[in-house]
Amino acid sequence: MLKGGSSIKVLKCDETKKCLNPTEHDKTIEVENSFESKVDAYFQKFEKALKDDEELEDSGQNFLAKSGIPAYRIYDGLCQYTAGDPRFVKGQLVKHVAWNILYNYLSDMLREVTDATNNLKIASTQLKDFKKSLRNAKMSLSKLEQNNLSREKVVMTLIKNAKLLEESMAKDTSNIFSNI
Repeated sequence: MLKGGSSIKVLKCDETKKCLNPTEHDKTIEVENSFESKVDAYFQKFEKALKDDEELEDSGQNFLAKSGIPAYRIYDGLCQYTAGDPRFVKGQLVKHVAWNILYNYLSDMLREVTDATNNLKIASTQLKDFKKSLRNAKMSLSKLEQNNLSREKVVMTLIKNAKLLEESMAKDTSNIFSNI
């Protein structure tokens, strides 16, 4: 789902109203339809907005807010530092933003489903099995998040570099204007 090029198991309802007998199906997500590709498309919009010195559109701002990191500011610093060609570091930032958005979304969904099942007053083995699968999904997501720590360190380095670049540019600009 994140990178595409592979298939995942999805549930398909047998009918539209009650969906009492869902079945598993394989769904292939092409690379160009992967989540990472969609994030990359937003970064292309960011790059255009930065080059044209325009306000980022609302959909881009809303999208960025879901990542939980200051991606636009980091990307702005990278674009300035690389003279508008941040392709060498863009890939890492795209991967990190994509993962963060997906992780936040899945965590929220698991939390909502868990809350909903905790409010059910039915005692059945199916509900028990479902709750167990929710716990397993949470554990898997936590393991993936732990594996993401190395990417987090890379992004933190990008943030520090962007900050240093910003400070350096401000200092250079100040020196230029003080010499005029």
